[in-house]
Amino acid sequence: MILDNIQNLNNICERLVSNDRLIRGLRFIESFDVKTPDGRVEIDGDDIFANVATAKTHPPKARFYETHKEYIDIQYVFRGKQKVYWLPLGSLGDRFSEDAYEPENELYRFNGVNEYEAEIVLGGGNFAVFYPEDAHKCLCRLGDCEEVRVCVVKVRL
Repeated sequence: MILDNIQNLNNICERLVSNDRLIRGLRFIESFDVKTPDGRVEIDGDDIFANVATAKTHPPKARFYETHKEYIDIQYVFRGKQKVYWLPLGSLGDRFSEDAYEPENELYRFNGVNEYEAEIVLGGGNFAVFYPEDAHKCLCRLGDCEEVRVCVVKVRL
């Protein structure tokens, strides 16, 4: 599943056809061993790697939106479930600023909501692919807070 805006369709199609790294990242989650310990998993150096983590979900107001400059995120929840909120980056308007970039974490951080916010539930084998133009707020609870195990594959553009 790729959730995006129709304005980005040409870019998405081009990226899928020409991005061998993205295909390799997707194949990694297909064969992912759920016994993998938390931490970074090398796939192809800094071009493709995975961050495996055990984390708690939180109320949505306690979380923030993020997006990335250099990487595509493949978010895969392999134990538990989480709600993810999505916004097209363009809908953030003047809340988007290059000053919000944290190079040490390779992310932009944002707060707030708007009318374009969409909810996605990840768990049970579902995954989502987020491009730099996709603001996403992860680790949000569905009901009660719960522990989840996630694999986030980072694919360099």
